[in-house]
Amino acid sequence: EPLCQALAMPRIQAGSPVELQRSRSLHVAFQALHAFHQEQGRLPRPRAPEDAEHVLELARELGAPLGPLDEDVVRAFASVSAGELCPVASFIGALAAQEAMKAITGKFLPLEQWFYFDALECLAVEGAPGLMPEDCAPVSARCCWVLQCCACPHSHSSLSWQRGSRYDGQIAVFGADFQEELGRQKYFVVSRVRAEAWHGWGFGVQRLCPQVGAGAIGCELLKNFAMMGLAAGPGGEITVTDMDTVAHSNLHRQLLFRAADVAKPKAEVAAAAVRLMNPAVRVTAHQAQLGPGTEQLFGDTFFQQLDGVVSALDTLTARECLGGAGMSPVSMLLGWMHSPLLPIGAYLESRCIRSCTALLDTGTEGARGSVLAMVPPLSRPLEPGSDPTDGSFPLCTLRFFPRAIEHTLQWARDEFEGLFQLPAESVNRFLEELPEEPARWEGLAVPERVRRSLQERPQDWGDCVRWARRHWQCRYHDSIAQLLHDVPPSHESSPGVPFWSGERRCPHTLTFDPGNDTHLVYVEVAAHLLARAYRLSSCGDREATRDVLCHMVLPPFVPKDKCYIPTAEGMEEVEEALEPRQLLELVQELVQWKQELGGGTEAMDPIHYDKVPYHRAQGGGSASHRTAMSPRSSLQDDDLHVSFITAASNLRAENYGIPPADRLTSQRIAGHIVPAIITTTAAVAALACLEVYKLVWRCRDLSCYRNSNLFLSECLLLRIQPLPAPTYWYQGKEWSCWDRLEVHAIGEDGQAMTVRELLAWLQKEHGWTVTKLLRGSTMLYDGEEDEEMRARQQAQRLSEGMECSTEPRKLELQYVCAGDELEDACPPLLCTLP
Repeated sequence: EPLCQALAMPRIQAGSPVELQRSRSLHVAFQALHAFHQEQGRLPRPRAPEDAEHVLELARELGAPLGPLDEDVVRAFASVSAGELCPVASFIGALAAQEAMKAITGKFLPLEQWFYFDALECLAVEGAPGLMPEDCAPVSARCCWVLQCCACPHSHSSLSWQRGSRYDGQIAVFGADFQEELGRQKYFVVSRVRAEAWHGWGFGVQRLCPQVGAGAIGCELLKNFAMMGLAAGPGGEITVTDMDTVAHSNLHRQLLFRAADVAKPKAEVAAAAVRLMNPAVRVTAHQAQLGPGTEQLFGDTFFQQLDGVVSALDTLTARECLGGAGMSPVSMLLGWMHSPLLPIGAYLESRCIRSCTALLDTGTEGARGSVLAMVPPLSRPLEPGSDPTDGSFPLCTLRFFPRAIEHTLQWARDEFEGLFQLPAESVNRFLEELPEEPARWEGLAVPERVRRSLQERPQDWGDCVRWARRHWQCRYHDSIAQLLHDVPPSHESSPGVPFWSGERRCPHTLTFDPGNDTHLVYVEVAAHLLARAYRLSSCGDREATRDVLCHMVLPPFVPKDKCYIPTAEGMEEVEEALEPRQLLELVQELVQWKQELGGGTEAMDPIHYDKVPYHRAQGGGSASHRTAMSPRSSLQDDDLHVSFITAASNLRAENYGIPPADRLTSQRIAGHIVPAIITTTAAVAALACLEVYKLVWRCRDLSCYRNSNLFLSECLLLRIQPLPAPTYWYQGKEWSCWDRLEVHAIGEDGQAMTVRELLAWLQKEHGWTVTKLLRGSTMLYDGEEDEEMRARQQAQRLSEGMECSTEPRKLELQYVCAGDELEDACPPLLCTLP
């Protein structure tokens, strides 16, 4: 439809009838704003009531055909229309980029006409409605306004609106005092989950713990924080820690990293990028894992001084590793008493609950995203996540220790890209960007993939088969043998705790067998794919392939000492500058290789795997336009691609004792693996930053906060108020889930309280008779023991068994009182030790 018709009778995408009416009011408000600007030659002044009323009058004239006008929305819109907020711009930009991707790829449902987004609830927080024009003036304008008031206190007409600060757009919305408060914030960004063992309570279990750092959402958050000015003032600080290094696979969705950063620590690179964007932001980078083992660094004192935590886990299912709110304290207590294993999850959330620190939980899965707000003491703690019902598997959950066929299939997909797509693209890109003058080659960085592609360049079909056989040996025998050399099956991560236990399956090496169909298919398909990548003729004769294999002699495996356990994103190699002579020889060989392609046509391979005409068509075109290599796209769904993914996945599954999957099952599961999309991460990070604004205001009104669910594939956004904090009854009194018993556990002698003194305090203050008292899995007091044992238990100090510290120590105890065995919950007991 023509724009004039779409303006007059818009079709607006909305999640509910209420949102539709609100969007119609915004539709009219934007038209009224344009009319105001055309009439006045400027935008409405921030927080100027007369300008807002004038916009409202224009909206009334324009909006009659669209139904009732929400005048409060129009006034709020007009009062801040001169402002600019980075999160809003980021969200709208992400939606626009996703619509462009829909148009290019033909996937997902495109937006029909209009979509309106607002976060006007940010203006309803306590303190925001009372802002005056002078509070929201730009930096230079406020100076002029003060001088003007000194000369004529009643004159505001000469107020200067010159721009003088990078935050002026934000100040126009929230005021200068808010900007200063934003600069004083201390935030912690959590972005990844990895396995570790918990040993803090005298036993070891495998569990997932969050790792803080700069993943896909984390990068977007850090970028937004820098532009917002978060932690850019006195006392402000952003903490980022990540044990990973930058990988090539990060570059397409993590905008803080560049190709030159590959193999460098993520935390340091991200921190440097933030400082470059905004030198005033104070960001501290660590390479430490968040978990019980690093509580000296990220302990109670650290969490208590934070203003907020954002868990940017890049996956909707990772919340299951963080949420323990579904278990009551008594249920967890009884579970610990009867089981040697700790329930998975709840670590980060428990730290935030214990310190009453706000937590914003974000996650993405393809085009889906969510933001959940946990605001003490207003909202309900986060609930554990659940696995998606559509069988999808998020990309970022891939780890080096597979335990399911989904993991091996994703590994096989990455193998395909790393062998047959990325190297070819790197070679072609390098040659395209190579300066024509040899004098400019000095000091040029050559990607490792380019060097390896040249070193491994096959000359004929036999070379392709030999390469595939060597790669089989490397992946399914040598790398596993090296891993078992570094971490033998009998290795213990701590005394009595086997390393290979829980989620870590102990692998075993494979021995190549030409009579094994899976082994032979892998070599055949890999050889065909390599031949196509290098534009060589291939052979469909299986006996010829067997003959090549029979004449191969591979060197015996020799383990290397002091090797690290590789991870999915830790195997990238650094791009180094070569010596001038080496570089000249390498580039000349690459150029000669490309020139050799100019004289002939690409050979096609008549093999039984290729039933799709896509490959044959791809080989066409003039030789002058042909690139040096032919990348094999991982998005293709032809026989060769599927055969390689299936064989590679099942071989790795055999390494780890995982049941294999047939071809159709592998094709179905691999097709449902959801990659990370930068548009979704940008939109989700933007929604989280809008909640940060409310936390900075220290908003105590739960109705101002929003939980968000985003579906970019349908351009659908659902935002609802978080659920209020639940209450429960214990010992005849109603308690909030955020209530706790806090005691300064200092005895009469100035040392830590004894168990007897603590029991007496509980009896005196609350009238409770405690029958069981525990610290983790350690029973401090049990009323069912005999009198002598109870006397010994009561005499021990609460600090026994704890490490000495120069700072006050926090101790969380679990207890059961007489008559409450059937109670579902009880307030936690927090003791501050000297």
